[in-house]
Amino acid sequence: MLSEVPPGTLLNLAGPARSLKALVLLLVLAVACGPTPRPEIQATMEITEVLGPGQEAGFARADRPIELEFPSDHGPHPDFQSEWWYYTGNLDSADGRHFGYQLTFFRRSLSPREVPRESRWATRQLAMAHFAVTDVSAGRFNSFEQFGRPALGLAGFESERVWLGSWQASGLNPIRLQAAQDGFSLDLMLSDERPPVLQGERGFSRKGTAEGQASYYVSRTRLKTRGLVNGVAAEGWSWMDHEWTSNALSRNESGWDWFGLQLADGSEVMYFQLRDRQGAVTYQDGTRVQGDGSWSHLEDARLEVLERGEVYPRRWRLTARGIPPLELEPYLEDQEMKLSVRYWEGAVRIVGGGSGYAELTGYRP
Repeated sequence: MLSEVPPGTLLNLAGPARSLKALVLLLVLAVACGPTPRPEIQATMEITEVLGPGQEAGFARADRPIELEFPSDHGPHPDFQSEWWYYTGNLDSADGRHFGYQLTFFRRSLSPREVPRESRWATRQLAMAHFAVTDVSAGRFNSFEQFGRPALGLAGFESERVWLGSWQASGLNPIRLQAAQDGFSLDLMLSDERPPVLQGERGFSRKGTAEGQASYYVSRTRLKTRGLVNGVAAEGWSWMDHEWTSNALSRNESGWDWFGLQLADGSEVMYFQLRDRQGAVTYQDGTRVQGDGSWSHLEDARLEVLERGEVYPRRWRLTARGIPPLELEPYLEDQEMKLSVRYWEGAVRIVGGGSGYAELTGYRP
């Protein structure tokens, strides 16, 4: 019985078990044991295996631009298989300490349709959340995860609140973020400085040239942030992404590089590129957001790796038409999320002024 899995069970998904089915099994086992954080799960699945082809038929697909409506589209889209609400930020304390943070809530549908069941535990969705804090002054990075079942109030996805256990993002403007685990904590208030950015074509963000290889993608790129990180008062800027999709990657693609950057001049830049199994860039896109909140496509963008680490790049140069060359480096080199889904997600500085976040996947064999 799944409910009989002991709380200390280590689930290793390396090798041939690295598949979407393996992730679903992991989630089911974790959910069966309740929503308690489980830092002992140290699998090596790449996040690309969740978003690639081969999903069950019947889910809605991002295959054309649509008219997004708010606040309803800030909420969940259960007809799509995967969805996430992603918060990151760079904050400073009065005594000069710098913090980065990530708090992300993932929704995964197991079936494209509701199946009538009488149990109050019944659900066709699973929930996962990731929480991380980068304490630059202390040279520490810590990450945590939770799994849960969106039933009986244990987890949920609503237009004004997403949560898993005690971790939550509540409200629309301001947004309150709360998470705590093993002495690391967030309690932050985020307020919009400008309207949401509809990435791609009015929120229809292609991830390749194949039909349906896309997501619906909304960003809030300049969120004034104040509150507590690990009990320390800090303030700065946050970035929020909300995406939903059923098939974002092709079979040949193994990973991506994503950057959300807040420049010192008050503008922002989003850039991503997908890579194939040989490391070549297969698709790229980006957006520049002006200080007045208007945005435009990032033309002639190119990401150059200036320095490579043992596994991940550790210094880059991003160039594009209309922006100065941006040299980027991590605040801390080791900001890898060593969780069930393994990837690098960390705070980066823009040499010369500004900060942001980077997400790197597909670098481990």
